[in-house]
Amino acid sequence: MRKRGRPRDPAVIENITELGGQALLDLGFERASMEQIAARAGVSKMTLYNYFPNKTALLEHCVRHKTDSHFEGFDESKYDPANPAKGLRTLASQFLRLMRDPEVVRMMGMMHGMAGHHPEVCQSYFLAGPALVMHRINSYLEKAKACNSLNIEDTGMAANLFLGMLMGPSHVIAILGLGIASAKEDAKLIEEAVDTFLLRFKA
Repeated sequence: MRKRGRPRDPAVIENITELGGQALLDLGFERASMEQIAARAGVSKMTLYNYFPNKTALLEHCVRHKTDSHFEGFDESKYDPANPAKGLRTLASQFLRLMRDPEVVRMMGMMHGMAGHHPEVCQSYFLAGPALVMHRINSYLEKAKACNSLNIEDTGMAANLFLGMLMGPSHVIAILGLGIASAKEDAKLIEEAVDTFLLRFKA
């Protein structure tokens, strides 16, 4: 059966995602009202509610959209799991581009400030962002494990270790607003992380 109601307009969603998401960052999640977000996005409050029932749903959508946009060039079918060095470098590069995105840095700072006060919002953020990244990396490692190019017993733990090597002090420095690592520094970090990972897990 066809669902009732108007079909969603991609242009409206895109506008709300960009400008509404920016409003959440500028005003702060707790202070921003749906009316203010609608005004920033140039839509009526009713239209905003038709697309997103609350601020948490909007935030989750924005985080997922941002995560997908940085990983959209990675298609697992295009990377031979028998050559994990190439796939891991691609994943690491896309992950660090995501982590260095100014809006992502601001969002993570905002979420740290909300920790303990809004667990439901933090949970939505985690599932739409960090958990999605972990899933992508774990899925690739599973394929590499299946073709015996990597000797991994627990791919979830291995994905955790891989991401841990890429975070480090540079991530803390960014969250604190003390600067963003250069492309050269990130390239070196990627090479070292992939080489170290392969030393541990390459079959």
